[in-house]
Amino acid sequence: MALRPDLEFADLRGNVITRVDKLRARQYDAIVLAKAGITRIEMDLEDFHVEVISPLEMVPAPAQGVLAVQIRETDEELHRILSAIHDEATAEEIEVERRVLALFEAGCHAPLGCYCRRSPDGGFEVWTSKAETSDEFPDRYYAYAETAGGLAERIAQQYNRDRRHPKKVFISREIAAGSYFARAMEKHGTQIDGRSLIRTTGLPLDVEAAALQEVDWVFFTSRNSVIHFFERQPALSPNTRFAVIGRGSEEQLRQTGHVPHFSGAESGIDMEGVAAEFAKMAEGATVLIPRAVDTLGTMRRGLTAGTKVLDVPIYQTELADEVEASDADVLIFTSPSNVRAYFAANQLAPGQRIISIGYASGKELENLGHRYVLPATPDEIGLAEAVFGLNL
Repeated sequence: MALRPDLEFADLRGNVITRVDKLRARQYDAIVLAKAGITRIEMDLEDFHVEVISPLEMVPAPAQGVLAVQIRETDEELHRILSAIHDEATAEEIEVERRVLALFEAGCHAPLGCYCRRSPDGGFEVWTSKAETSDEFPDRYYAYAETAGGLAERIAQQYNRDRRHPKKVFISREIAAGSYFARAMEKHGTQIDGRSLIRTTGLPLDVEAAALQEVDWVFFTSRNSVIHFFERQPALSPNTRFAVIGRGSEEQLRQTGHVPHFSGAESGIDMEGVAAEFAKMAEGATVLIPRAVDTLGTMRRGLTAGTKVLDVPIYQTELADEVEASDADVLIFTSPSNVRAYFAANQLAPGQRIISIGYASGKELENLGHRYVLPATPDEIGLAEAVFGLNL
């Protein structure tokens, strides 16, 4: 409900086959099922549009999907036999999740989600979502630590009711009323100073019509790239697939009537990781990347030599004049251009904290000598998590 307040939810009972049959009978517009169950029975769902919901988007209950075997403590022989199927990495991850559950003294019906996974560098990443009641908008928090020791306690402390929240945040984009970020800030009485500090101007789509028909993938790296690309009314093949980075780009793409076939959600803001993941799918294909004139080109560099890349500037950015400083406790920058526009005329006030949506904006901030916090994902959910994670 926090992610999609526009939807109406209803109970769905029965086994997997019964539930799918109810969807076929149009008793529902859509249903949510456990992927494990679908995979286990090898169910054919080719007549449906199927989307997999990332645990980073909808945080599951602690230890969700993990199978445990309980035996007598003194049965050493059985313990030795079962050790062959024991997954130590999974055990370490769910230990963090179960410790969080215990610290909150939450039961199986509590509106609490906790998902822990190992990061590429061997550390622990944890996403926690918690509300007091099922009707309350949840607070989400992302935590990282090199070891699991004390991690659950740190997460629990972040939900201390007496903790101070920002009175005001600045974000370098317009925020729609009722959006996820707006509701997350509203819950704690945080005002939003939302304004873009740049203007975008579309450029001609410099790709021949015949070449467009041969495009296998279109990869969007920003909301603006989606807007300006489809404003050109490109004549794509009906077989063209779409890839996006970030929930904002995905939402914009859906407004055009298309759905993403790749989102890179599991890699968060690690653009090199997203590029490597996508490169496996796009090997040997033709990929069109509509982009801003001044982007870093991480996606293009991450694709393999066997992939044909059409790297197409589709819009350019222009910095706004006379940008007014913000008195917010937290400044959130959503692009390198917005960083340049703000600090061309303003200084960082004492006590102000900075959140950068990604590494490109962070590099601009580093060049100016400013420290910043990165979100786990480059979208409103990740930014709301980052604000909640600040200790002022």
